[in-house]
Amino acid sequence: MECPFCKEDIKDGAIKCKHCGSMLEEINSQPVVKNTQNSNEEKIFYDEGYIKVTNTRFISGEQTFSLNNISSVTVGKSEGGISAMGWIIALVGLILVFVLPDWWKLAGVFLIMGGLGSKEDLHTVRITTNGGDQDALISKDKPYISKIVNSLNDAIVHRG
Repeated sequence: MECPFCKEDIKDGAIKCKHCGSMLEEINSQPVVKNTQNSNEEKIFYDEGYIKVTNTRFISGEQTFSLNNISSVTVGKSEGGISAMGWIIALVGLILVFVLPDWWKLAGVFLIMGGLGSKEDLHTVRITTNGGDQDALISKDKPYISKIVNSLNDAIVHRG
């Protein structure tokens, strides 16, 4: 059986949808559906590209998360790889080490170490469920990640 509100699979004869919380009752063998939310339609909080946040689910690319299973959403931080500028600085340092006179070699070594040590900060949409934490989306753009996290939190509050 499919929930008429969130379109998720539920058990036949279910009284309440485990995904969106909508109440489903059968009266006189005719299904009567009562929604605990204000409307039967999904309310969209964010929809851009391959990201969608509604009052019942969060879609990120090919992953779909039910908001019922999410206990918290935060902006996480992850260390990325070496930035493009880091590689350029390291390359300049390498040139200094092998091409220029001896006293430039020390400067070249410092440039190599500094360039290879510069890491990009990556920001994540970190979702906490009863199964643990998961980074659902990763980007260099913190305002973009913050906007999605705020939309998810608004959707969770809306659901009650």
